[in-house]
Amino acid sequence: MRASRLALIAGLLAAAGAAWAAPAADGAACADRPTPDGFSCQQQADWAKCGEAWMAEGGFCAATCGRCGGGGGDGGASPPASPAANSTAPALPSSLNGKLAEYGKALSLSWRFYYAQRSGKLSGTANPVPWRGDSHLDDPHEGKYSDSEPGATYVYASSSFLDDLALAAGWLYRATGEDAYLSAARGYLQRAQGVGPSPGVDLEWQATAFRDTWLKGQNGVSFTPRGLAIAPLGGWGNNRYSANAAFVALLHAKHTSDAGVRSACLSWAQRQLDYMMGLAGSERSFVVGYGSSPPVRPHHRAASCPNRPAPCTYDSAFNAAGPNPQVIAGALVGGPNSADRYEDKRSDFQANEVAVDYNAGYTGALAGLIQLLGTGGGSGTA
Repeated sequence: MRASRLALIAGLLAAAGAAWAAPAADGAACADRPTPDGFSCQQQADWAKCGEAWMAEGGFCAATCGRCGGGGGDGGASPPASPAANSTAPALPSSLNGKLAEYGKALSLSWRFYYAQRSGKLSGTANPVPWRGDSHLDDPHEGKYSDSEPGATYVYASSSFLDDLALAAGWLYRATGEDAYLSAARGYLQRAQGVGPSPGVDLEWQATAFRDTWLKGQNGVSFTPRGLAIAPLGGWGNNRYSANAAFVALLHAKHTSDAGVRSACLSWAQRQLDYMMGLAGSERSFVVGYGSSPPVRPHHRAASCPNRPAPCTYDSAFNAAGPNPQVIAGALVGGPNSADRYEDKRSDFQANEVAVDYNAGYTGALAGLIQLLGTGGGSGTA
């Protein structure tokens, strides 16, 4: 897993010159950068999204939202941008508008979940999660976090920090265009071991084996009666594995030249995401704050705490009977067992835990569905 991640980082850095262009400097021609959920900038403005932090921080829809020329805009709807400014936003097929709209909502919530996982100095920044505050402000040292928190090694040991630093430096280069970050990212990769695939690995064979494993249920992968793919990994966080597999399947669908393989990968990934979101297959959503009967007691310490200044104790938080006082919107919980059974219990960490790696593949898969279905890149289920 770590070697695959390092290979991904190396590939991103190799394409940095072309794909990771820095944002336009002040004074450059102002144009709309479309949001990745497939909706036009005018739609975002009509829905009063211009004032939301993620829009400004991502540099989305600057012209339509009135943020050009150094002006901050009022967050409201501005006059419509010219057709050329919005020309990169995909035209959505009318038969898929409803489903794509749901994927867009879920994607926006998943981004919000990552805001809730940030640490460092959050006060004075655009922080859309008011119940999260400053944390870990006095840790300037390089190293594995588990070296300073030995108790965490029982379940959450860290094997390396270099891949994290390489990825962070790479994204900072993507955001700023400063060469120092690119050099730092390359330096961390050089210090890491096992970057890239080993010589002699047949990547086409691996892709075929992956498809057969997940799409056909081979090598221990099975399916619940309602269709969720279950990895043979002990049943802890079943949604996580299926979501990550869906993301890889959609990457394959995007790049393969085989129309049949593209269609199979896209349809399979869509069925998995629809199950998690409660759109088809399952009877409920497994995403906090979204859909029908979403989880309200996810296993997350901060979200379980009562509002300040009430103390957060084991009895007032973990053992409390009611829903979590703080809604960690967009978080994907671990999900059901192999028989589709699930109970919304805070103490059931295997079924109700949330984590950044759970949302990683899920977020990428949502973006992939929006891109492929919204641009005619494959055939899914409307």
